[in-house]
Amino acid sequence: MKKGQRQVTIALMRNEIEYDAQSILSVIADTLPGEETAHVKHIYNDICEGENARRTIRFADTAFAVLAEHLHGYTATPIGGDIATDDIAHTPDVYTLAMQMDGDTSSSQVALVKTLAHDYVVLAIVCGWLALIGSDRLDYYYSMRDTALAGAVKAADSHNRIGRVTPFFGNT
Repeated sequence: MKKGQRQVTIALMRNEIEYDAQSILSVIADTLPGEETAHVKHIYNDICEGENARRTIRFADTAFAVLAEHLHGYTATPIGGDIATDDIAHTPDVYTLAMQMDGDTSSSQVALVKTLAHDYVVLAIVCGWLALIGSDRLDYYYSMRDTALAGAVKAADSHNRIGRVTPFFGNT
């Protein structure tokens, strides 16, 4: 670790991510026009059940990998030697980001990165599911997903801070 930096670990719980994605899709199902069949509404709610749970995990795994790559400047660690990979699906209960951040990073900044990272993974799952079922709401959720990712990257950079506001003295 470089001088003046500290390690911050952000844990994203898979069960919370899946719950939030399922909640969003349930709301979408509830707001479908009345003429939609019960079967179509069920498809929206079926995200984490049976074989669909594997798809959800795949969407989450991919989103987490993309997130870590976008936060490359904070999450990258040197790898020596060969990189071994396999074709086995890994299903972690916790997605962990170990980040090297500036020493003056605030707890509110870390909380914002965590919240936006969580939102990004949730929205990536929602987008994957909406793409599978051919929803007309996909573009809106793509936009929300991309905004959450950009926000997480921006929040991780301590040079992008708005500044602290102190009473009676204005911005510092």
